[in-house]
Amino acid sequence: MPTSFTKVDSIISILLIIFSAFVFAETLNYPKTAALFPQVISFLIFLFSIGLLLRDLRKKKSNLIKNIDLFKKDDFKVVIALLIGLTIYPVMLNYFGYFISTSLLVYCTIYFLQEEKRKFIIFISIFVVIILFFIFEYLMKISLPNGIFFN
Repeated sequence: MPTSFTKVDSIISILLIIFSAFVFAETLNYPKTAALFPQVISFLIFLFSIGLLLRDLRKKKSNLIKNIDLFKKDDFKVVIALLIGLTIYPVMLNYFGYFISTSLLVYCTIYFLQEEKRKFIIFISIFVVIILFFIFEYLMKISLPNGIFFN
């Protein structure tokens, strides 16, 4: 893995460790049944982030903060494009519903992260949307929005 990815992985893993600890601490005030799911998820995020950080430390064995260039021109454009997509997504969800909005979001995210095989992106987008649909609708019994155009 290129060194720029390990730098970003290190920073992201540290941020996720802080975030998961915060979420876990916030759920301590919840009722026991309501707190279980967020606590399990935050604990898993914490464990995986620790694993990612340890992997990066073994690879680099150097200072984590030294010479980090997070805001290269090309990377910054990708970050801005993804933030715009994530900002527009809730609005699209209301109008176009779960299937179209989430498929477009997943497609654009993978596309901006430099995957060039269009058939692969389309397949992954549809696959992710279907899997998430079954998880929400059938396992968690949460209905997803149809959008105002498809009601």
